[in-house]
Amino acid sequence: MLSKKERVSRLTFQKRPVRTGRFIYGSIKGFEGHPSGAVVVSKKVCPTAPERNKLRRRIYNIIRPLIRTGAIAGVVVVYPNSAARTAKFSELKRELEKVLGVRL
Repeated sequence: MLSKKERVSRLTFQKRPVRTGRFIYGSIKGFEGHPSGAVVVSKKVCPTAPERNKLRRRIYNIIRPLIRTGAIAGVVVVYPNSAARTAKFSELKRELEKVLGVRL
């Protein structure tokens, strides 16, 4: 879980995204604002709550240090697809960093 100041507010979701991107394991939307992040996992991606929470925690563990170090500018919302369920953590991290434009 991200700290309160690193989370995305409800009003941000209602704005129009500044940038969008796709990667092997899903898509992202970028908004203007204070560096923060969110992960949205639907029931179509993971049918059970424990699976959704596990995937959400894995992605939060990837974006949390990026937010804290300032590697992410603005708000990032990640929408994983079903391929992310079986992906290794290292693959998921590499692909997310590549689509976000973070130096490896």
